[in-house]
Amino acid sequence: MTAEDIEALRQLLYPLGFLSAVAFSTRFLIQWWHSEKEGRTVVPKIFWILSIVGNCLLAFHSFIQLHFFVYFFQLQQAVLAWRNLDLMKGCAKSLRRVFILLAAMAVFSTLLFMSQKWFLPNGEFLWI
Repeated sequence: MTAEDIEALRQLLYPLGFLSAVAFSTRFLIQWWHSEKEGRTVVPKIFWILSIVGNCLLAFHSFIQLHFFVYFFQLQQAVLAWRNLDLMKGCAKSLRRVFILLAAMAVFSTLLFMSQKWFLPNGEFLWI
């Protein structure tokens, strides 16, 4: 794959950032609507599902665009949204398990970005 091919792929997948913004905006509109309907602050389950979708889309977009820090923190936020979704279901995992998953995501995302040296045609680190 040439540098031009990679750039073309990045441009083709660029709208994923817009889709993540749609997911994040929709979750707040849904929460606002539910809260107004109930007359108190409510966070429905769909809020956390849309959060996970938005985090994953923005993480993928950030990976394509080689934005390490955005990718890193979106994966962390996805883990926390998953934890909140579990808390709503009443099947909360232990806090230790969440910290292990956060650490694993940190290591995974860092190694993934470091590995681009072997996959990109020019072999440069572009992620920091």
